[in-house]
Formats: sequence, C-alpha cells, structure tokens
Amino acid sequence: MATRATGSRNRYGNPFLPYFLLAPSLAVLALFTFWPAIHVGWLSLYRNNLASNGPHFTGLTNFATILDDPQFRTVLFNTLEFVVGTAVPSMALGLTMALLLNRQRILSPLYRVAFFYPTLVPMVGAATAWAFIYTPGYGLMDRVLHLWGGGSLNPLGDPKLALPALIALSIWRMSGYLMIFFLAGLQSVPTDVQEAARVDGAAYPTILRRIIIPLLGPTFVFVVIIAIVNTAQLVDQLYVTTGGGPNNATNLLLWDIYQQTFSFQDQGIAATMTVVLVGALLICAALNAFLLDRRTHYDD
Repeated sequence: MATRATGSRNRYGNPFLPYFLLAPSLAVLALFTFWPAIHVGWLSLYRNNLASNGPHFTGLTNFATILDDPQFRTVLFNTLEFVVGTAVPSMALGLTMALLLNRQRILSPLYRVAFFYPTLVPMVGAATAWAFIYTPGYGLMDRVLHLWGGGSLNPLGDPKLALPALIALSIWRMSGYLMIFFLAGLQSVPTDVQEAARVDGAAYPTILRRIIIPLLGPTFVFVVIIAIVNTAQLVDQLYVTTGGGPNNATNLLLWDIYQQTFSFQDQGIAATMTVVLVGALLICAALNAFLLDRRTHYDD
C-alpha cells in the first residue's frame, strides 16, 4: 500500500498542481463572466438613471416596470420572431450545404470557401452591402424587380418588411457558419452503415431520414444552442441599417439594452433587460440539453 501511494504521488506530483493549472482559467472566468453576471443582477435591483440622484434600491420594481411597458413586449415579440426566423432556416440551409459538400467532388474545396465566405465578412460590411441592395430606386432588388415589371420596394422603411429583410441578411451570413458544424458531424457518420443500406436497396432520402439525421443528433444539440445564442446577440446590422425602426419594427432586445444604456442612461432598466435576455438564453439551453440531448442519447 505504501509503495502504491508513493508511486501515485510521484506520478501526479503535488496534489495541488491541478488547481494551480486551472487557476488562470478560473481567474479569467471569474473576472469576465461570473463577476459581470453578478454585478448586472445586482444593478437590476436598483433605480439608476439621469432622473435619480444616485442608485436607489427598488427590489423587483424594474422587472414590473418593463413587463408593463408595451414597447418592451413589442421588443420581446420582435426578438422571438427574429431568433426563430433566423435560426431555423439557417440550420436547414447549413445542413443542406453540408450534405452537398460531404460528397467528394473536384470543386468541393471551392464550394466550401464560397459557402463559408459570408461568415468571414464583418457584420458591419455585410449590413452596409445589404442596405445598398435594399435601397429603393437604384438598389439591386429594385433593379431586378424593374426587369420583371415590378414596382419599387423599400424593405428597410416598411414596418412589415423591415424585420424579414434583416432576417434574410442574417440567414445569408449565418448559414455557412452552421454548415461547418454539420459538415464535421457528417464526417463522423459511418460510411459502412450507409453502404449496407444502399446494398439493401434503400434510396438516399430513406438513408438520410433513417440513418444520417439520427446519427447527427449530438451535432443538432450543439448547433441549436449556437444558433440561438448567436442570433440573439446580433445587433450590428441594426446600428447600420434601421436603428430599431421604422416604428420599432426591428427593435430587438439587445439593441434596446444598448439604447437604454448609452442613449437614455438608464442602467437599472438596461441591467433588468440583460437579466431577462440571459435568463431566456439559459432556459433555451437547459430545455435543449434536457429534452433534445436526452432524447438523442437515451432513446432507442
């Protein structure tokens, strides 16, 4: 027993060494993740704006204030529509592109670069380019509509079209990013199982539905969380294009937080909205982990 204990100590060295090695990462997490989260949660309990003489503790009053605000409910609905309208098509398009590129072809590397290129474009540059496309009169969209005999459109100035126009921009930019994860997942799908199914006479749609999609379950779990979190954090295009307008049609939660913080100088309400946003993302991640992930790994 003594020899075994001595050998174990010689193998691992100082028993505090693992904690010492983890200390830099824990320090970074504490400084840039844990402390800001705790601080924002604490600020949400205070009234702190230009009209107040310093922060005043108000408890949950800020939460009641934003829940009674019709504009905040509009922002929540816009955010939900934007997240669902962007994440779901982006995942579907990313999976489609990954399935096309997974088959070895001569031009596959070129297609991979072409599909992934929109992700490399900074959001400000992409938003500027799409704003030019949407510009009425001389934008690309109007030029195409005129060739087909259609009239002029102003998507970014129409309350009914502004949010779908931004969703189209976000799908264009995010699909290639999600494609990379699906493509990595497809590389781990056993080819011998697919070949056996083909020998048995199964068509490709059947193989896709019965073999490929189920085996991509863990990848779907990861991609769903990434798509939701990334979509909820998109705000650059609003700064460049609509500024939350027209008539709050494109006002999203993160943009509203930015406005409350820097334009209206209301740190209490901004912190409260941040808590709501983080809480909603945590709930989505938890539901995805406990429902989709559990079903993926434990169902027959």
